[in-house]
Amino acid sequence: MEIKPKTATLETQVDIDSLITELIARKMRQLLGEASTVVFFAYLEKKCGLPRHEIPDKSEAFIDVLRDVLGSSAKIVESLVVKELYSNLGLEYEEREGYRLVDCVRELRELR
Repeated sequence: MEIKPKTATLETQVDIDSLITELIARKMRQLLGEASTVVFFAYLEKKCGLPRHEIPDKSEAFIDVLRDVLGSSAKIVESLVVKELYSNLGLEYEEREGYRLVDCVRELRELR
């Protein structure tokens, strides 16, 4: 997939990792509520050894835990995070089969 910026350049000051982490938390709060999101992130860190700030580096592990907890709904959360991430960065998003958060993180980091 080729990332097509809506604007001529991607702002290099944007901290992609922080944005990813925040968008994941925001989407989870919207979909699951504040209390469930707090419990999920506590579980992620204490039981799975994955602090929130490491999610961009370990997005595959994050998605695995999300799948364990949410089942097939994890795919919806992942898709919504990817779409919002593109939108927040002013990038055009094209839906593609099999395109995941892991792919998105890798490609956006290459743009930095």
